[in-house]
Amino acid sequence: MTTPKEELIQGIDRARVSGRAAAIDPPMSRVQIINLKSKVGTALPADIGELVEYAAGFSVDGIAVHFGGEEAFEFESAFPRAVPIATDGAGNFWVVDIASDGSWGAVFLVAHDPPVVVLQARDIAPFIAQVFDAHDTAELQNKLAAQIWKANPYVISQEQALASPDPAVRAFAQQLNENFLIADLRDAARGKGFVWGIAGPNTDVRRAENQLLFATQQKKRGMLARLFWR
Repeated sequence: MTTPKEELIQGIDRARVSGRAAAIDPPMSRVQIINLKSKVGTALPADIGELVEYAAGFSVDGIAVHFGGEEAFEFESAFPRAVPIATDGAGNFWVVDIASDGSWGAVFLVAHDPPVVVLQARDIAPFIAQVFDAHDTAELQNKLAAQIWKANPYVISQEQALASPDPAVRAFAQQLNENFLIADLRDAARGKGFVWGIAGPNTDVRRAENQLLFATQQKKRGMLARLFWR
Protein backbone atom coordinates (compact mmCIF):
# COMPACT_ATOMS: atom_id res chain seq x y z
CA MET A 1 0.00 0.00 0.00
CA THR A 2 1.41 3.37 -1.02
CA THR A 3 2.04 5.80 1.84
CA PRO A 4 0.99 9.47 1.60
CA LYS A 5 4.64 10.55 1.25
CA GLU A 6 5.24 8.03 -1.55
CA GLU A 7 2.05 9.14 -3.32
CA LEU A 8 3.19 12.75 -3.14
CA ILE A 9 6.66 12.01 -4.51
CA GLN A 10 5.24 9.95 -7.38
CA GLY A 11 2.64 12.59 -8.20
CA ILE A 12 5.16 15.43 -8.28
CA ASP A 13 7.48 13.38 -10.51
CA ARG A 14 4.66 12.57 -12.96
CA ALA A 15 3.46 16.17 -13.04
CA ARG A 16 6.90 17.60 -13.73
CA VAL A 17 7.63 15.06 -16.47
CA SER A 18 4.40 16.08 -18.21
CA GLY A 19 5.27 19.78 -17.91
CA ARG A 20 2.61 20.69 -15.34
CA ALA A 21 3.20 23.41 -12.74
CA ALA A 22 3.86 21.47 -9.53
CA ALA A 23 5.72 22.36 -6.35
CA ILE A 24 6.36 20.92 -2.90
CA ASP A 25 6.29 23.12 0.19
CA PRO A 26 9.17 22.93 2.70
CA PRO A 27 8.79 20.47 5.57
CA MET A 28 6.70 21.54 8.54
CA SER A 29 8.64 23.31 11.25
CA ARG A 30 8.73 21.97 14.78
CA VAL A 31 6.24 24.65 15.83
CA GLN A 32 3.87 23.77 12.96
CA ILE A 33 3.96 20.09 13.93
CA ILE A 34 3.26 20.97 17.57
CA ASN A 35 0.31 23.12 16.45
CA LEU A 36 -1.04 20.28 14.30
CA LYS A 37 -0.76 17.82 17.19
CA SER A 38 -2.57 20.32 19.39
CA LYS A 39 -5.32 20.71 16.80
CA VAL A 40 -6.04 16.97 16.57
CA GLY A 41 -5.40 16.38 20.26
CA THR A 42 -3.03 13.42 19.84
CA ALA A 43 0.31 12.39 18.39
CA LEU A 44 0.45 12.06 14.60
CA PRO A 45 0.27 8.60 13.00
CA ALA A 46 3.63 7.41 11.66
CA ASP A 47 2.74 7.87 7.99
CA ILE A 48 1.40 11.40 8.60
CA GLY A 49 4.50 12.32 10.62
CA GLU A 50 6.65 11.08 7.76
CA LEU A 51 4.59 13.12 5.30
CA VAL A 52 4.74 16.46 7.13
CA GLU A 53 8.45 16.05 7.87
CA TYR A 54 8.90 15.79 4.10
CA ALA A 55 6.50 18.56 3.01
CA ALA A 56 3.97 20.87 4.64
CA GLY A 57 1.92 20.71 1.43
CA PHE A 58 2.07 20.92 -2.33
CA SER A 59 0.43 22.54 -5.33
CA VAL A 60 -0.31 21.46 -8.89
CA ASP A 61 -2.07 23.43 -11.61
CA GLY A 62 -3.43 25.90 -9.08
CA ILE A 63 -4.74 23.31 -6.60
CA ALA A 64 -3.03 23.85 -3.25
CA VAL A 65 -3.00 21.28 -0.46
CA HIS A 66 -1.69 22.08 3.04
CA PHE A 67 -1.48 19.37 5.68
CA GLY A 68 -1.36 21.67 8.72
CA GLY A 69 -5.03 22.58 8.86
CA GLU A 70 -4.41 26.33 9.01
CA GLU A 71 -7.67 27.26 7.28
CA ALA A 72 -10.60 28.21 9.50
CA PHE A 73 -13.16 25.41 9.37
CA GLU A 74 -15.94 24.60 11.83
CA PHE A 75 -18.51 21.84 11.54
CA GLU A 76 -18.38 20.50 15.06
CA SER A 77 -21.52 18.36 14.91
CA ALA A 78 -20.30 16.34 11.91
CA PHE A 79 -16.50 16.69 12.06
CA PRO A 80 -15.38 17.57 15.58
CA ARG A 81 -11.66 16.97 14.88
CA ALA A 82 -11.40 17.71 11.15
CA VAL A 83 -8.19 18.98 9.56
CA PRO A 84 -8.94 21.17 6.51
CA ILE A 85 -6.28 20.50 3.87
CA ALA A 86 -7.64 22.22 0.73
CA THR A 87 -10.21 24.77 -0.36
CA ASP A 88 -11.50 26.07 -3.67
CA GLY A 89 -11.51 29.66 -2.43
CA ALA A 90 -15.31 29.80 -2.58
CA GLY A 91 -16.06 28.41 0.87
CA ASN A 92 -15.87 24.71 -0.01
CA PHE A 93 -13.33 22.57 1.88
CA TRP A 94 -11.65 19.19 1.73
CA VAL A 95 -11.09 17.94 5.26
CA VAL A 96 -9.54 14.87 6.85
CA ASP A 97 -11.73 13.19 9.45
CA ILE A 98 -9.70 12.54 12.61
CA ALA A 99 -10.85 9.83 15.02
CA SER A 100 -10.69 10.26 18.79
CA ASP A 101 -7.63 7.97 18.88
CA GLY A 102 -5.79 10.32 16.50
CA SER A 103 -5.99 8.15 13.38
CA TRP A 104 -6.43 10.04 10.11
CA GLY A 105 -9.42 8.70 8.20
CA ALA A 106 -11.42 9.59 5.13
CA VAL A 107 -11.17 12.86 3.22
CA PHE A 108 -14.50 14.66 2.74
CA LEU A 109 -15.61 17.48 0.50
CA VAL A 110 -17.71 19.78 2.67
CA ALA A 111 -19.47 22.24 0.38
CA HIS A 112 -21.84 25.11 1.06
CA ASP A 113 -23.11 25.69 -2.47
CA PRO A 114 -24.72 23.24 -2.76
CA PRO A 115 -24.73 22.32 0.97
CA VAL A 116 -23.50 18.74 0.74
CA VAL A 117 -20.94 16.43 2.32
CA VAL A 118 -19.21 14.03 -0.08
CA LEU A 119 -16.78 11.24 0.76
CA GLN A 120 -13.86 12.10 -1.51
CA ALA A 121 -11.25 9.44 -0.60
CA ARG A 122 -10.85 6.65 1.95
CA ASP A 123 -7.71 8.35 3.31
CA ILE A 124 -5.16 11.01 2.46
CA ALA A 125 -2.98 8.94 0.07
CA PRO A 126 -5.68 8.37 -2.60
CA PHE A 127 -6.76 12.00 -2.15
CA ILE A 128 -3.25 13.13 -3.09
CA ALA A 129 -3.47 10.91 -6.19
CA GLN A 130 -6.86 12.44 -7.07
CA VAL A 131 -5.41 15.95 -6.87
CA PHE A 132 -2.73 15.02 -9.41
CA ASP A 133 -5.33 13.39 -11.64
CA ALA A 134 -7.41 16.60 -11.66
CA HIS A 135 -6.53 19.93 -13.26
CA ASP A 136 -8.65 22.23 -11.11
CA THR A 137 -10.89 22.09 -8.05
CA ALA A 138 -14.04 21.75 -10.18
CA GLU A 139 -12.63 18.61 -11.78
CA LEU A 140 -11.58 17.33 -8.35
CA GLN A 141 -15.21 17.54 -7.23
CA ASN A 142 -16.09 15.51 -10.34
CA LYS A 143 -19.77 16.55 -10.24
CA LEU A 144 -20.19 14.61 -7.02
CA ALA A 145 -21.69 17.52 -5.12
CA ALA A 146 -24.24 18.33 -7.83
CA GLN A 147 -25.38 14.71 -8.07
CA ILE A 148 -25.97 14.42 -4.33
CA TRP A 149 -27.74 17.77 -4.15
CA LYS A 150 -30.07 16.75 -6.96
CA ALA A 151 -31.14 13.35 -5.61
CA ASN A 152 -29.70 12.82 -2.09
CA PRO A 153 -29.61 9.10 -2.96
CA TYR A 154 -27.59 7.76 -0.02
CA VAL A 155 -29.99 8.51 2.83
CA ILE A 156 -32.78 6.54 4.47
CA SER A 157 -35.57 7.65 6.77
CA GLN A 158 -35.45 7.22 10.52
CA GLU A 159 -38.24 4.65 10.19
CA GLN A 160 -36.18 2.61 7.70
CA ALA A 161 -33.12 2.89 9.95
CA LEU A 162 -35.08 1.54 12.93
CA ALA A 163 -35.86 -1.57 10.86
CA SER A 164 -32.26 -2.02 9.65
CA PRO A 165 -30.52 -5.36 10.29
CA ASP A 166 -27.43 -3.34 11.25
CA PRO A 167 -27.35 -2.78 15.05
CA ALA A 168 -25.26 0.40 14.74
CA VAL A 169 -27.78 1.97 12.37
CA ARG A 170 -30.70 0.94 14.60
CA ALA A 171 -29.01 2.30 17.72
CA PHE A 172 -28.31 5.63 16.01
CA ALA A 173 -31.89 5.89 14.73
CA GLN A 174 -33.21 5.36 18.25
CA GLN A 175 -31.52 8.64 19.26
CA LEU A 176 -33.41 10.54 16.55
CA ASN A 177 -36.99 11.30 15.57
CA GLU A 178 -38.91 10.92 12.31
CA ASN A 179 -37.70 14.31 11.09
CA PHE A 180 -34.19 12.99 10.36
CA LEU A 181 -32.56 11.27 7.41
CA ILE A 182 -29.62 8.91 8.02
CA ALA A 183 -26.56 8.48 5.79
CA ASP A 184 -24.30 5.45 6.26
CA LEU A 185 -20.85 6.16 4.77
CA ARG A 186 -18.94 3.45 6.61
CA ASP A 187 -17.95 1.61 3.43
CA ALA A 188 -15.81 4.65 2.47
CA ALA A 189 -16.95 4.56 -1.15
CA ARG A 190 -15.96 7.64 -3.14
CA GLY A 191 -18.90 9.77 -4.18
CA LYS A 192 -21.30 8.81 -1.41
CA GLY A 193 -22.60 11.58 0.81
CA PHE A 194 -25.62 13.57 1.88
CA VAL A 195 -27.24 16.99 1.76
CA TRP A 196 -26.38 18.64 5.07
CA GLY A 197 -28.34 21.86 4.52
CA ILE A 198 -31.69 20.46 3.49
CA ALA A 199 -33.48 22.58 6.11
CA GLY A 200 -31.33 25.67 5.61
CA PRO A 201 -28.00 26.90 7.03
CA ASN A 202 -28.98 26.00 10.61
CA THR A 203 -29.93 22.42 9.81
CA ASP A 204 -29.41 20.05 12.75
CA VAL A 205 -26.65 17.62 11.69
CA ARG A 206 -25.63 14.78 13.99
CA ARG A 207 -23.10 11.97 13.99
CA ALA A 208 -22.81 8.59 15.68
CA GLU A 209 -19.57 9.28 17.58
CA ASN A 210 -16.52 8.07 15.58
CA GLN A 211 -18.57 6.13 13.04
CA LEU A 212 -19.33 7.47 9.58
CA LEU A 213 -23.03 7.53 10.35
CA PHE A 214 -24.68 10.92 9.94
CA ALA A 215 -28.19 12.30 10.41
CA THR A 216 -29.66 15.47 8.96
CA GLN A 217 -32.83 17.30 9.83
CA GLN A 218 -35.47 17.50 7.09
CA LYS A 219 -37.70 20.43 6.36
CA LYS A 220 -40.78 20.21 8.54
CA ARG A 221 -43.92 19.71 6.50
CA GLY A 222 -46.92 21.93 7.12
CA MET A 223 -50.30 20.57 8.24
CA LEU A 224 -51.74 20.30 4.70
CA ALA A 225 -48.61 18.59 3.44
CA ARG A 226 -48.77 16.06 6.27
CA LEU A 227 -52.42 15.34 5.51
CA PHE A 228 -51.82 14.75 1.82
CA TRP A 229 -48.67 12.74 2.61
CA ARG A 230 -50.75 10.07 4.36
